[in-house]
Amino acid sequence: MGSLIVGFGTESREGELLLTEDYERGGNKSLYSAGEKSYVRIYPAGLNAEITVSGGSWKYSAYGLSELHMEHIPFADQSSGRLKYPVVRVLNVSRAADGSSPFVGGRSVRFRENRLDSVSVEYETSYDLIEITGFSARYVILKASSAKGAAYCVLDYTGDETDLSSRLVILTARDAASREIIPHAQVFMNGTFRGVTDGGGMLNLGRLKKGQYSLLVRKDGYLDTDKDNLKNDSFRIE
Repeated sequence: MGSLIVGFGTESREGELLLTEDYERGGNKSLYSAGEKSYVRIYPAGLNAEITVSGGSWKYSAYGLSELHMEHIPFADQSSGRLKYPVVRVLNVSRAADGSSPFVGGRSVRFRENRLDSVSVEYETSYDLIEITGFSARYVILKASSAKGAAYCVLDYTGDETDLSSRLVILTARDAASREIIPHAQVFMNGTFRGVTDGGGMLNLGRLKKGQYSLLVRKDGYLDTDKDNLKNDSFRIE
């Protein structure tokens, strides 16, 4: 098994239906084999969405799960910004430099007029959880439909086609200066999204053949690995 450590250098409409793959519940990976279970979150909870899955079976695994988020929203001569998830309850909103507070609702953060500033928003969101089982080596497509519209999530079940003679590679993301682990960082390999690091900063990249691979790791508050001056934007399997 290979171990890959990456260091960082520092740096839908309102109310829409949102689908995201739950990588931690799926074993911290983005590539599955037939018969394995993957998980998808539907935001916001309680939509009773109509679900369609191609090439697999599905069932609701949990309802009304909640999570807390803190986001920093920049305004570059703009009056509005976007949160990653729909808001169920606002816990705290910082004031702008002039003392004013924005309106927060759905996924929108809005002021009355354009400004050059930023605010932080701490909020609670909620989601329902769907469990999917792929039938064969193919892409499984999940569609969710409700009064808020339709959303899609593509799940990669081509893992059975992987060369078993290759090496299993585990990526660990760390701060280049402090060496602290970096959880929930997005990982792209050869231009393809591979998953999000877990609470321990790790992501299973699967079994990789010998060769050179490009790497992009992205996390709020850090420079993307292809924009810093560290040698962390590629790796080689021998």
